Amino acid sequence: MYNHEANIKIYDTFDISEYSNAVLRIGYEILAGINFMHSRNVMHQDLKPTNIMITNNHHRVKIIDFGL
Repeated sequence: MYNHEANIKIYDTFDISEYSNAVLRIGYEILAGINFMHSRNVMHQDLKPTNIMITNNHHRVKIIDFGL
């Protein structure tokens, strides 16, 4: 059985503020990549989390699997 109260307690202890800058930067890089592709008349028709790669040093976000 699903316990809603237990999950609320877990989320209350999770502090998103320490990750918010990284999340915003990754989101910005994804949108910048999509903008660049569209400016070159290229469209990724299967964009999903598994087609986004973050490098080991967490400094670059790459969009992969264009199905070419």
